[in-house]
Amino acid sequence: MPATGVDASQLADLVLLSQESFKKGVFTQDAQTYQDYFCLNLLFQPKKRKTQGGKSIFHPMQFTQSDTARHTALYGEKSTTVTDLASSITCPWRFTENDTAWDLDEVAMNAGREQIVDLINMRRSDMYLGLYELLEDAIFKTPTSGSDVLTPYGIPVWVVYNATDGFTGGDPTYPSGGAGGVATADEANWKNYSFTYTSVTDDDLVLHMRRAAKAIRWRSPTKVAGSNMARSPKQVFTTTENTLSMETLASQRNDNLGTDFAIYMDEAMWKRHPIRNVERLDDTTDLNVPSDPIYMLNTDFIYPVFLQGRGFKESAPIHLKETQPTVVRLDLRMAWNLICTSRRSQAIGATGA
Repeated sequence: MPATGVDASQLADLVLLSQESFKKGVFTQDAQTYQDYFCLNLLFQPKKRKTQGGKSIFHPMQFTQSDTARHTALYGEKSTTVTDLASSITCPWRFTENDTAWDLDEVAMNAGREQIVDLINMRRSDMYLGLYELLEDAIFKTPTSGSDVLTPYGIPVWVVYNATDGFTGGDPTYPSGGAGGVATADEANWKNYSFTYTSVTDDDLVLHMRRAAKAIRWRSPTKVAGSNMARSPKQVFTTTENTLSMETLASQRNDNLGTDFAIYMDEAMWKRHPIRNVERLDDTTDLNVPSDPIYMLNTDFIYPVFLQGRGFKESAPIHLKETQPTVVRLDLRMAWNLICTSRRSQAIGATGA
């Protein structure tokens, strides 16, 4: 009688088949820490993802002007001066991964093709969820030392809090040498806007946010449709309590969407840009962010860059080693980092460091 069970080639086919049913959601998952994932749902949208090759992430920049414009007169003599304007920011690659595994004998114990698919789907779902949770945590952290080669460059690397209002957000503590390898002592314009507030009121926070919006060139979009709101590159990200307080302010307004805070489709907006509740910011104990942070981000200029062909790359099932001939592993790996190409388009407010 022929042997029964599932061999490696059969299992590889089942993994491929399970990818389709995985997308359809064949089981219920209630294991996630957060109801929503800021990092995944905004910064890691397919349209936001950019790819590069090379040993590091590179973006050309211009920080200064040539200052050659002048007034002249009839028959005035002219001299041409060419200034070197080219500069750049660079960012090292960071590598993030997760994996899952199963034993062929374990799979064989499941009776029926659909049960095998369910087992694989659940473990694949856990693999992705674990990666998403790690990214949600990493996006608000910075390297812990000059020798830290593991931690990605989170938002606090690029958007730095300073207690003094204005374009005062300078260099992060780490990485050393400034965000993107450019120190603000060398390039004065390489700073984000920062402000300090005390309470979520018209005379305090609202006034500070108005100043910040003007400084970083925020204007209301011409349309207010929900789909446009969801895709707006300019959004406010803050804590649950701040979001609730802003919603309270908005509910006290009239229906004129021209006001600073307003309610649209049961969500608070700031100048018609969405206010996003980021649950990860509710506990900043182990994060590199100030107290009660309010991020005003333009995600056209702050986004993840992936190494070409290495963004959310899922491997084919592989055998672990000779000593475990029946164990198969699936790897999920990405080579990436976060980059900001215009710090002057970003703002942060907080009640303190």
